[in-house]
Parts: sequence; structure tokens; C-alpha cells
Amino acid sequence: MLIVSGGQELLRRRFLLDLRATQAAEGWTVEDVDGTDRAAVLDAIDGGMFVQTKMLAVVSKPHKVGLDLLEAHFKEKDPVTTLLLHIEGEPDGRTKFGKFVKAMAGFHRTFPEPNQWKAPEVAAEFVVEELGRYGKTLGADMAGALVKRVGSDLGMLAFECLKIA
Repeated sequence: MLIVSGGQELLRRRFLLDLRATQAAEGWTVEDVDGTDRAAVLDAIDGGMFVQTKMLAVVSKPHKVGLDLLEAHFKEKDPVTTLLLHIEGEPDGRTKFGKFVKAMAGFHRTFPEPNQWKAPEVAAEFVVEELGRYGKTLGADMAGALVKRVGSDLGMLAFECLKIA
């Protein structure tokens, strides 16, 4: 079982796309599952009657899935299906689900929203890394100038980096 969460939607969704592509290239079956449908989650965990490959089930709205089901799946030895719990934002640590997620720290990848005073610095680092993905280099001072001009929204900055590249 894996968990992905955080307020940085662009980074979280990009991580999911990369993971899906990697698993599909390895021959895994990748399936989207709605957490509000317990039967669909159970079907994904079982992997179907004639399982030929491993399965990655990306579960949206995982807080709607019963904790008993999630805990039982986590304790299962060598499961056919890996559940990837996709949480938009951060779970409330005071709830049972939030405590479950916190206990899964080793299996949890989070993309937190930076503090407001640190957002321009994080955005400038993102610009440098994003342009590196396109094989381009940009100094930190120029990245900071771009952030100052455009803002610290990573989606907008990714678009600007694409235009620059």
C-alpha cells in the first residue's frame, strides 16, 4: 500500500502519472478506483478471477474506504494488488483515517504546500528543476525574477518554463 497526498497538486499529479507509466511499462495493470464504492475497492484488491499480472489500483477518496479493509490489505503478505491512496490535500491528523496515514509514514509520499513566506523560494527552485527537465539551465536569480513577475503558482510556472524551453 502506498499513499500520496499534499497541497501541491501539480507535483502530486505528476508523481502519479510517472508512477502509473512506470508500473504499466513493467507489465502491471493500472486501474482507477473510487473509494466511495466499497465493492470496486474489494474487486481491485482481489485482482479479479483470472489475474495474469500485478495490479496498481489508484484509489481516489480513500477516506471513504473502511479502515478495516485498508488495514487488512496492508497486513496481507504478497498481495496481487497494490493500493495507491490518492489524497487531495493533507488528511486531518485528528481523525482515525488521519492517524492511519500518519502511521504509514514509510509508505507515504507528500507534496505539502509551502508556507506563504517561503513560497517564492520554493517556486524559484521549481523553475530551475523544471527547466532542467527540458535540458535548459537558468540561474537562481533569473528564476527568482520569473517568480516575482508570474507568481508562485507551480502550474503557471510549469507553463512558462515550457514556453521558455
